[in-house]
Amino acid sequence: MTSFSGIRPFSVVALALTAAALAGCTLVETRPDPSRFYVLDAPAAPTPDAAVPAWGFPLAVARVRTPSYLDQPQLVSRAGGSRVTFSEFNRWLEPVDKGATRVFAGSLAARLGVDRLALEPALDIYRDGVLVQVDALRLDGEIGGEVVMHARWRASAVHDGSTLLAGERVVTAKCSGSDYHSYAAAMGAALDEFAARLADDLRSGVARNAAGLPVKATAAAAGAK
Repeated sequence: MTSFSGIRPFSVVALALTAAALAGCTLVETRPDPSRFYVLDAPAAPTPDAAVPAWGFPLAVARVRTPSYLDQPQLVSRAGGSRVTFSEFNRWLEPVDKGATRVFAGSLAARLGVDRLALEPALDIYRDGVLVQVDALRLDGEIGGEVVMHARWRASAVHDGSTLLAGERVVTAKCSGSDYHSYAAAMGAALDEFAARLADDLRSGVARNAAGLPVKATAAAAGAK
């Protein structure tokens, strides 16, 4: 019969616990992290057209309001109809509304050729400007399919809040592949397309309804024609 009289029982237990802890540490250290992180971005910065005059008004862009179900780090996509899925390991590096505002405001300003752009919290620094507000009712789609952006928008005078133009629009952007990288890129493309269409609306409509804007802005727009 083998005797363990030379080893105290608590020493055996301590050795066993130490070995288990070391084994656990080894398993954690060698496990790869499957998480991937994304940011929204426009397809490419639009090149200003020298033949198209600058818009002439200072521009203020409020935070783009996105659906509340997008207010989380996981990428959200449609799985047919009204069913949505959340990807645990494909995540945004910033809040969706913050990224959407950055992409939309940059694209809109570039397409209008404005040199004065205000963002929150300083929307009223250009009192002779135009404030654009966007409320996205939907900004999602199917992986490998297309992204849909459905949003209401409003353009108003900064100095008194009076409405100059308002509307609602749906735009789409196709995914170039069946992965989350292509899906995130399509979301950025949808925001860029929405900005492009809205820039056309603002160019054609605000000047006609600019009587309520300060003289400085109205005169600048007239000179840009």
